[in-house]
Amino acid sequence: IVALLLISATRGYGANAITPIALQFSPTLRPPGNDYWKYLRTPTIDNQGNVTFRAFVDAEQFDGGVNSAYRTSSDRFIARVGEQVPGLATGVHFQSLTNLQANPQGPAAFMGQVTLASRQAKGIWAENTDGSLRLVALDGTEPPGVPAGATLAPFHDPVADNSQQSSVRPPPFTINARGETTFYARLNSPDAPLSSAGIWTEGGGRGLRLVARTGAEVPQFAPGAKIYDFEMRFPSIIPLNERGVSAFVARLEGPGISDAGSLG
Repeated sequence: IVALLLISATRGYGANAITPIALQFSPTLRPPGNDYWKYLRTPTIDNQGNVTFRAFVDAEQFDGGVNSAYRTSSDRFIARVGEQVPGLATGVHFQSLTNLQANPQGPAAFMGQVTLASRQAKGIWAENTDGSLRLVALDGTEPPGVPAGATLAPFHDPVADNSQQSSVRPPPFTINARGETTFYARLNSPDAPLSSAGIWTEGGGRGLRLVARTGAEVPQFAPGAKIYDFEMRFPSIIPLNERGVSAFVARLEGPGISDAGSLG
């Protein structure tokens, strides 16, 4: 039996008080309706003590169930497999949900997989201020700021449900307190197939735009100095603050860039 527990800040007799939130197969600590929790995943908690987590749900007490993302503050599901996908054609449903993360101020984002007419696709969805979902980016589509014909390559899935690895890659996106996202992706590009990459952001309320791309010149250095590649590192691959400003680590190449000083 797996329990998801919220440890409160209230202390009693020298110990933290523990408030149960969800319990696998429990007839009392269960989701809305008549379902049971199954396969609880690692939760996140915001500054108000509200918990967001991913879990499977089912009406029967045995293995299986529907992959879902849930928020305790509103006692509701953010998304569930089988539901209509926001931002895509009617009849396109979520097939899987992974990498749910919530900002300490509350907004959440996650990766989802869908089946389109001719292919499987992964994308990033984020919450709007009213709690509705929007599509941020979908692989196979053309993002802003790239040559015509360049499309987002499939997003990597850093935390698989059955992962037994002690260390995993971080999700390719970050969400700030305003619900804006920044994400990293590789490109299927006509001018550099499978070798170029970029960082995009919604930060500052200006819509989705390109932050930086491999091959772009860095004006603070000598002419010809360019971004060679990006470094994706824990705990957040692309920090994004509440004002919508991002930071990243990249390797440079070109005039005036030595091997010892190529990471910046």
